[in-house]
Amino acid sequence: MVVERRNLMIAAGLHVLLFALLMISSLFNRKMEVPLIIEAALIQDPTPRQAQEERAREQARAEQQRQEQLEKEQQEQQRKQKQEQLKQEQLRQEQLKKQAEEKQQKEAKEREAKAAQQKLQEEQLRKRKEEELKAEAERKRIEDQKRKADEEKKRQDELKKLEEQKRKAEEEAKRKAEQEALRKAEEAERKRQMAEAAAEADRIRKQREAEERARQKELADMMAAEANARAAAQRAAAQAPWASMIAEKIRRNWSRPPASPDRFNCKVKIVQIPGGEVVSVSVVSSCGSAPLDRSVEAAVKRASPLPPPSDPSLFEREIITTFCPDIHKC
Repeated sequence: MVVERRNLMIAAGLHVLLFALLMISSLFNRKMEVPLIIEAALIQDPTPRQAQEERAREQARAEQQRQEQLEKEQQEQQRKQKQEQLKQEQLRQEQLKKQAEEKQQKEAKEREAKAAQQKLQEEQLRKRKEEELKAEAERKRIEDQKRKADEEKKRQDELKKLEEQKRKAEEEAKRKAEQEALRKAEEAERKRQMAEAAAEADRIRKQREAEERARQKELADMMAAEANARAAAQRAAAQAPWASMIAEKIRRNWSRPPASPDRFNCKVKIVQIPGGEVVSVSVVSSCGSAPLDRSVEAAVKRASPLPPPSDPSLFEREIITTFCPDIHKC
């Protein structure tokens, strides 16, 4: 409707312009003093005026066609622009969809990796508990064997002591009988022999008492050593999870030097303060090369503060831990 109205206005304007031109042309051509000639001129004018009107109409139609062609071209250009915009929007939506899918895949892989890591940690904890239970059972078995051996030894010693006392009693009775038979004839000799026997008995008694005290002391020392070894083993077993947490944190903070081997281990001495802050670190058993030693020392410093033990009484200021790049290749 807008196009038709514009075309009508253009055509009306052209008609007005043509009519004004005709009027101006007639004013210049007529003679004021002869009115009749003016009438004759008006009668002869229609043919050129129609031609001019026809040309004006042609021009109007041409202008209209040109305007319509321009509008079609504009519409075609707008259509192409809309298609291009739609295509760009589709590409953008596809890219967003692809990015969302990639993000979902990445998150799924991260969840799988976390689940695998948690499963591995649980399996390691289970194995450690099994080893601790086996060690405890072995310790109890050894203690039972030792206790039974001590009881058997004590019983054998008591039996030997009773047999010795019985034998001595029999010998003493026999000796007394012989002395009684010879009492009158050998009274002086008997007294001398009794004195010697009493002295010997006292010496034997004192010797046995000393031997018994030495045996009791040796047994007490053995029991104390076993108790200390048992306490040290229990403390080491209790500290094992703490040591594992420290080694794991050092591994997480370790950066592998170029051209370093996949399998190695070394012992590291760490001095820390309560709270886990590392004061000093040194490699006491080399990893195989100076760059590896420095990388492990740097990993310990980056891991500071170290994780605390579950029981504060297990904390030690100086610890020596074994480092290896992979727990499965230690």
